[in-house]
Amino acid sequence: MLPNTPFHIATHSRNSYRPTTVAEAEDIIKTELRFHAYKDTDKFLATHFDENEVSSAFVKAVFDALIVKKEYIPASEDARGHWAGLPLNPPDEKGIYRPLTDIFNAITTECALQINVMKAAEVQAMDAAKSPGNNSDVAQPQKPPQMHFDIVWRDEHDHPPVSSNQYAADIRPDIVATFKIAQAVAAPSGERSRVWWRSVHVPLEVKKISNADAAVLQIFRYVRQSLWDQPDRRFMFGLVFARHSLTVWHVDHTGALAALPINIHKDPEQLIRVVVGLVVKTPESLGWDPTMLMHLEDAAGRPMEPLPSYTVDVSKYADAARNLYNMQWVVTLQKPTTAAQSDSQDQGGVKEGYERFVLFKALSLSRGEVIRGRATRVWRAWKWDDMGLRRADRKVYAVKDTWRDARRDVEGELYLTALQTARDHGSTMKGVAQMHSFCVVQINGVEDTTLVAVRRRLVPSGKPLKLETKQIYARLDGSPRDKNVHVFHEADVFEEEWADNIPAPWDRVHSRLVMSTTGWPLLNFHNLPELFGGVHDAIAGHKWLRDQGILHRDISYNNILLTGQDAPNRAVMIDLDNAVVFQTHQTLADDERSVGTLAFMSYEVLRSKHYFSLRSSGDDSDADENVAPAPVVKVRHNFIHDLESYMWVLCWIGLCREGPGKERILKNMSKSERDAWQAALRRNFEHLESDVIANAKHFLISDRDEFHDSVLKLFSPYFMDPLTQPLLKLHRALRKAYKNRDYSDNLYETFSKTFADAAISDMATSWHTRPGHSSFASMEQEVRRSRELDEPTFDLPQPASKTLNKRTHEATTGLTVLESVAEGDDGGVKVGWPRQPQPPQTPEGKRRKGN
Repeated sequence: MLPNTPFHIATHSRNSYRPTTVAEAEDIIKTELRFHAYKDTDKFLATHFDENEVSSAFVKAVFDALIVKKEYIPASEDARGHWAGLPLNPPDEKGIYRPLTDIFNAITTECALQINVMKAAEVQAMDAAKSPGNNSDVAQPQKPPQMHFDIVWRDEHDHPPVSSNQYAADIRPDIVATFKIAQAVAAPSGERSRVWWRSVHVPLEVKKISNADAAVLQIFRYVRQSLWDQPDRRFMFGLVFARHSLTVWHVDHTGALAALPINIHKDPEQLIRVVVGLVVKTPESLGWDPTMLMHLEDAAGRPMEPLPSYTVDVSKYADAARNLYNMQWVVTLQKPTTAAQSDSQDQGGVKEGYERFVLFKALSLSRGEVIRGRATRVWRAWKWDDMGLRRADRKVYAVKDTWRDARRDVEGELYLTALQTARDHGSTMKGVAQMHSFCVVQINGVEDTTLVAVRRRLVPSGKPLKLETKQIYARLDGSPRDKNVHVFHEADVFEEEWADNIPAPWDRVHSRLVMSTTGWPLLNFHNLPELFGGVHDAIAGHKWLRDQGILHRDISYNNILLTGQDAPNRAVMIDLDNAVVFQTHQTLADDERSVGTLAFMSYEVLRSKHYFSLRSSGDDSDADENVAPAPVVKVRHNFIHDLESYMWVLCWIGLCREGPGKERILKNMSKSERDAWQAALRRNFEHLESDVIANAKHFLISDRDEFHDSVLKLFSPYFMDPLTQPLLKLHRALRKAYKNRDYSDNLYETFSKTFADAAISDMATSWHTRPGHSSFASMEQEVRRSRELDEPTFDLPQPASKTLNKRTHEATTGLTVLESVAEGDDGGVKVGWPRQPQPPQTPEGKRRKGN
């Protein structure tokens, strides 16, 4: 992102009532990969399919065998060399699917045959070496490569793979490489079996035209979906076949690189090198994570030794495969007291200084589909050593897997810094989640980073593709739903980006964090005292971190964790991904966006300007004033901006929630009230432009009446009276502090006292018992019942920290359904921030028609 440009980053939120559309997924990809998708990369094949992994001698052996079997027809006086059966100038793509699939399967099959031939020769040579009169000067046979994957290529152009996410976009790779052991979903008699997305090894897109650009976005969509369905996938290769050329794409969490196209008829051995490489290269070199294995149990429920997912027959675990949140994994992590690494093994097969965790329930997978970014996912977990205990006796942890920006502080180190500083000053931690351990994922003793371990130091060539280049669209006739799909012509290409200051690829580090504190996000509060008390303790935790030199910088309801405990830990702060050591932190000059969740961020952070000109007096009057903003001055993110975010979180809850456990229901609103609510929500929290949200916040802070009329006055009945006065107090305190640039601890004290008083107020403690409030009591009881069952906390509605164009924005926010009152509970429309995909068995999921 260019300096001083409002950011536009695609949200991954989903509409509550229907699946993601192809257009929405495409918009997300265009923004995620802007400036970070490069084609025609020099030395691509030499780097990722090198001689040590795929020897030229072996490729030649496969090629010679294919010629003998007439799969490839060598050049002659009458014809050029070509692959048999593959049309050179097909009238349409349908004529390519089957013959191309057959060619890829022929190469894969011949690869296995040649490996067996070489193994037999190796055995024969060993036997000969043992025989009398052996001549040691006889040349030894070539060592055969290892076939790591038993795959089959399938023509799937009419059959979308099955996703564990029932709200995934309906996308269909033309051809896929999938594992034989787990290739198909059982189908009724007479129907064709279908492939799981989670068993897609490599997708392949076909175009009859010679321009491979036509399939770039499609390949990225396939990779995006595969990453969601494959939590044990670090990166992925994708293939594009365009008339006679094959382009290999490498897509990871830093972006995407493509090789120079291969003319498969003129250079058949390069095609063979790629296809053979996809089965003989090591799993980690093809994007699989060897540190993350499937957890399996025998018929008696006893744990078995975990296995790579691609070796497991998914049909035997159909329930888990249909619901990725229930699929269990085993990861190996460093122990918190590890002092030195050792190659010795303990009795459990784990290196000394390491321990295993069983990830038994996913809490958040929605960000796993992110291509360029952190791709954060979170699970509940048990220690492997505790698996012999009764379920109720096992200590529960939370394991977070993420690809962090290498330039930012390490989250685990920030927790350690805070703890060490507190010990030095005799302070006791409160209001902050407790960390068990953290580590950088290592594969074969090498840190798992995108630029070194994943890309092997391969650098882009030329300028990145401009994915926003307009292409030709056409209606897909006969589609069961009215969709738009790309139809590219020969001249259609992606332009290259020529903007100044194009950012270099950023290194990302694969990291894991284990927390020993677990609970529920703030939206799972069961009554007002818990809401107010939880926020009170979270703010105390924020101050405790600040006192240790750590500034959080990303206040949202998902980063406030309710614990069910008493004060001072009724809620704790989590997620230090965006936190910094305040005194030493330097802002990254080429960072794409300000830090935080957009909906809750301060104007001062978003615009780098002060709310008010510095006043010459200490006047704290709330009288209306026309105070002009100060000249452009770089504003440093400070604790006051985080305190402001707490206020916006409460405002958002009041606007978008009906009460505990329920999204807002608008059926009792008049059209004018609904329009006002929609306008306020969009302007203050959801708008497409970050600058618009910033300016709206500026107006709300500057004008108390506007704050009351366009926010507080639109709260749902459950929150209207209990929240209004506390929030007006916070607004007054913030406004005064911003006017006077008074960033003292008095502001913490004001926030703390406001929420402490609200939590014990008669209104909060008796709100559900008052006449006419029976619905409030029922909502509170339902949340309590859910939490007593200890149901896992899944992805909750997320404000759009990123933005889209108008079409996608309306689709993801659900605002376009306001005209209908037929889809919500009790005939009402449930709106607010869209929920992420959730397993259907959760109570709220059962009530919903879709996500």
